[in-house]
Amino acid sequence: MSLNAQTPLPGGGYGDAMATFYPLPLASEFMGNPSTIYPAALVEDGKVTLVDTGFPGQLELIRAELTKLGLSLDQIKRIILTHQDIDHIGNLPALVQATGARVYAHAADVPYIEGQLPPLKFNPAAWESRLANLPPEARASMQSMLSKPPSAHVDELLEDGQHLPFAGATVIATPGHTPGHISLLLDSGTLIAGDALVVEGGQLLGPREQATPDMKSGRASVAKLAGFEKIERVLCYHGGLFGPGAHQRLQVIAQQS
Repeated sequence: MSLNAQTPLPGGGYGDAMATFYPLPLASEFMGNPSTIYPAALVEDGKVTLVDTGFPGQLELIRAELTKLGLSLDQIKRIILTHQDIDHIGNLPALVQATGARVYAHAADVPYIEGQLPPLKFNPAAWESRLANLPPEARASMQSMLSKPPSAHVDELLEDGQHLPFAGATVIATPGHTPGHISLLLDSGTLIAGDALVVEGGQLLGPREQATPDMKSGRASVAKLAGFEKIERVLCYHGGLFGPGAHQRLQVIAQQS
């Protein structure tokens, strides 16, 4: 049976003829602030493609979310990274070691993911001033995370417009948040937006200016996404799922930018 993006499945998933899509909510705390982030699992014929990997130390949370869906870590065969930030690549080394999964990312972010360059947004002096206000335990955790950012080899490069038959998804280059940021448009009409968009207070919004070094490109990426009429739902890494009606909302955001 073919399902569309508006058809929920058991366990909170959405499906089509190619793959079933599940958000994986992970409770997190960053700089002392609790939040929930949303990697995603695309499931096809018992094989899992994981989109983003959470903060360092969240491997067991990922395992637990997969278990709720009747899945296991060893079913992860591919890992797609929307971009290089530490909350997206945090468990990449551990997952690759545990599963042997192949890693996919855009070429512009590969040097940062592989550890050839320090994370783009890592300014030691700026971070030290921010860390000074944290409780000792939280400060120590952040210092450890920043002193040796996670890294792993990228096996496959992703290009704008590339269709991924194993995931039933099309790659959309959406730079701004990072140079190599990508989003994934599933054949079912769901957009996995990474950090190109956010959901706050139940509303879909454009990229956060404080987290987007190149806002000009970020706004252009929103306008680009607004051109895809088939987008019905959007999964944002920060804020979760929005929709249906996402295409209309994207048009509004693009006009306001």
